Amino acid sequence: MIATGIQLRRKFGVVAFVVAIPILNYLLISNGATIGQAIAISLCLVPTFVSALTGTLLRIGPKLNQDIQSLQGIEVTSNLGRLVLNVTVLFLFPFSSLAILTTGLSQIYANWRLRKLSVRHLTPRREPIPEVSSEIQSVVKRILPNTIYFCLSSQITIWIVSILGNPAQIAKIGALGRISVILSILVSIFATLVVPRFARMGQDPKRIAIRFYQIVTSLIILATMFNLLAWAFPSLFLILLGDKYAGLTMLLRWSLAAATFDVLNQVAKKLMNSRGLIIPPTIYIPLAIAAQTIALWSQDLTQIEGVFTAAILSSGFVFVVRNTYFISANREPKGAVFGPS
Repeated sequence: MIATGIQLRRKFGVVAFVVAIPILNYLLISNGATIGQAIAISLCLVPTFVSALTGTLLRIGPKLNQDIQSLQGIEVTSNLGRLVLNVTVLFLFPFSSLAILTTGLSQIYANWRLRKLSVRHLTPRREPIPEVSSEIQSVVKRILPNTIYFCLSSQITIWIVSILGNPAQIAKIGALGRISVILSILVSIFATLVVPRFARMGQDPKRIAIRFYQIVTSLIILATMFNLLAWAFPSLFLILLGDKYAGLTMLLRWSLAAATFDVLNQVAKKLMNSRGLIIPPTIYIPLAIAAQTIALWSQDLTQIEGVFTAAILSSGFVFVVRNTYFISANREPKGAVFGPS
C-alpha cells in the first residue's frame, strides 16, 4: 500500500509543483524579490517538496502501531540537525533560499530513517498493487476537490495582504504566524497519537460520535486556554518576536483566534477523513465560498484586523458545516480509510 501511495503522490506532486511554482514566483517578485532570488527559492524548495511527498506516508505504519517513541526520536534528531544547519546558514550565508534548503536536507535524513522504521511494521513491497491503487484513487477523487479548495482558501490571508497591503503588513502577518505555529503543534500531536486510534475504532456509530466529540472538546479546551494566556499576557509572546513587533498586542489576539479555528478544522478534517466521512464537494465548496465571500465583503480588508476577522468568520462557519455533516453521515456504519497494518 505504501509503494502504491508513494507512486500516486509523486504523480499528483508533479502537477501541484507545476501549478504552484509560477504563483510563488509571481508573489515573490511582486513583493520585491529579484528574478534570481525567486528562482533560487524555487530550486531550493525541490528537495523539501519531494521529501515531504513520501515522509507522511512512511509514518503511517509506525503511527497505526503507535511506535511513538521511535517517531519522536527521528523527529528530534532531524529537527536538531535542521537547527544546526539553520544557525550555520544564518551566520555564514544568510539567504532565505539556503534556509529553505536546510529544511529539505533534514527531511531527507528523516525519510531515510523512516524507511528503516516502517519495515518493522509493514511488509516491504517495491511494486504498486493495482487493486490498492484503484481504491486509493477512488478516495482521492472524493477528497481532491475539497483539498484543493482548502489549500487555496487557507492562504487567503497572505494573498489579500499581498494585494491590498504593503511589505510591512506582510512582515507583521509572518511574525505573528511564528507564534501561531505553536498551535499547529496540537495538530501534529493529535495526528500522531489520536487520529490513528480513531481510525482503528470499530463500526459503532454512537461510540465513534462520542469519541469524536471527546477529541474535539479536548482540543477546544486546550486552544481556549492558550488564547486566554495570550489575552492576559501578550508580552510573553511578543517578546519572542523582538522589539520591532512589541506593539502588536491586539493583532496577536486576532491572529491566534484565527489560528484556533484553523486548527479545529484541520483536526476535524483528519478525523473524518480517517473514517471515510468526506463532505461531498458539491456541498462543501459552495457553502465555503459563500461564507468566505460574505466574510470578506463585510470587513475592511485594507486593515489586518479586518482580514483576521474575515478568516475567523469563514473558518467558524466551515467548522459548523463539518460537524453538521459528521452528525448526519455517521448514522450508518462506515469502514475506516486506514485500518491497522
